[in-house]
Amino acid sequence: DYPAARELRAILKREQENGAALIIATHDLEPVLDLCDAMLVLHQGKQVLAGKPETVLNQVEEFGVRAPCGWRSSQTLLPWDQ
Repeated sequence: DYPAARELRAILKREQENGAALIIATHDLEPVLDLCDAMLVLHQGKQVLAGKPETVLNQVEEFGVRAPCGWRSSQTLLPWDQ
């Protein structure tokens, strides 16, 4: 739900600012992608894509992952909560 996603983002941002390395596993990229330095896509248990989001996002849909709306419309990573 929206309030929980905002709370999660606040926690992730705080930890990032404190220098923590974070690993996030999710099927919904939209709320967290703008916080990521790199992403990895698994398909049938194997790594099929890895790299900066800007280099990986154009290929994710062939593996059943929906790219965020902002990316699909303008090839831009938009902050989810602004």
